[in-house]
Amino acid sequence: MNTDIQLIERIPTLDEYLYLRDSAGWYPVEDEYVEGGLRNSLYSVCAFHGSTLIGMGRIVGDGGIYYYVQDIIVIPEFQNKGIGMEIMNSIMGHIHANA
Repeated sequence: MNTDIQLIERIPTLDEYLYLRDSAGWYPVEDEYVEGGLRNSLYSVCAFHGSTLIGMGRIVGDGGIYYYVQDIIVIPEFQNKGIGMEIMNSIMGHIHANA
């Protein structure tokens, strides 16, 4: 992965999440649903290039038995550079440490 990329364990803001979805060409979702979904995430990691958010991934589930990887997003200009794999590595590390 590019050394200019930093992963930070945090939930993206509503605006950040909507920006990533739009950049990736995903269909729009109403703000109220996004806010609830993000708030109820078990874990989330954001990828930054400098101060610019370029990707994210999160886990949803019940926190006991079920963990689902959700919303692995990397904006197109940063795809195929190993960033999605690093997001997944962070997510799987969290699952292995907590499940």
